[in-house]
Amino acid sequence: AIVPWTNIRMHVFRQDSLDGPFSFVGSTEGLEMIDAGVLNDSSYCYYVEVEGSYFSDGLTDPLLNLSQEKCIIVKDTLPPCPVNITVTTDCDYPSNTIEWSNPCDNDIASYEVYYSSVEGGTYQRIAVLPAGTFLFFHGPLPSVAGCYYVRALGANGKYSESDPVSCVDIDQCDLYHLPNVFTPDGDMINDLLIPFPYNFVERIDLTIFNRWGSVVFMTNDPDINWNGRHYKNDMEVSDGVYYYICNVFEIRLSGLQKRTLTGFIHIIRSNNKIKN
Repeated sequence: AIVPWTNIRMHVFRQDSLDGPFSFVGSTEGLEMIDAGVLNDSSYCYYVEVEGSYFSDGLTDPLLNLSQEKCIIVKDTLPPCPVNITVTTDCDYPSNTIEWSNPCDNDIASYEVYYSSVEGGTYQRIAVLPAGTFLFFHGPLPSVAGCYYVRALGANGKYSESDPVSCVDIDQCDLYHLPNVFTPDGDMINDLLIPFPYNFVERIDLTIFNRWGSVVFMTNDPDINWNGRHYKNDMEVSDGVYYYICNVFEIRLSGLQKRTLTGFIHIIRSNNKIKN
């Protein structure tokens, strides 16, 4: 009678050198197994111990059957895994710190960092770093807005594919805005109209009006530095409330963008001088 043989599980053994012992790699109930503990361009020999049974009375159960030995040279032809990154922004010292991880690949030759100042723009390689490096500092920058990705180069000359992109914009930082009062009375305290601390502004288009709608001051300088004098005759303008329109051109992820500010500025002089 024909008694069928049934495989129960496979035990895989590996020899790391031609004259070395075989060591247990692992077991599987299937017909294949991945051995992740090998190095590229290295030689290994394997055999498989098959545990099975005829499931017949009177026969030893289970039985062990040894395969032939098979030796190979490992050739890694697959690209490294995609690199996961995070970007941390420093608004005070305009810069970005890029950190990454690549947990599924150990056989890495180097990492390349790519950057575009705008979303959807052309990426430039800004750094090539050795394997084992997982951080890059990028700064100082005219704007923290930008997109990054990191590409891994494997020892086999293959690059990682479909690496995720991480983008940051300036909204997490203090944006350009103006105070609502200044005191140009010559006491060296708050004598000029200046903005609060800012970054990422290329230029502004500021116009200040008096209560009758006449222009008293204009500038494109983001620092403003208005001393409370009329831009035409350099005479002190009157104490009181002035209206402004300020177009701010910010360096954002979408490129140079205009943001419009409107509001009122109070001029107060401690000596109560009224001019013009």
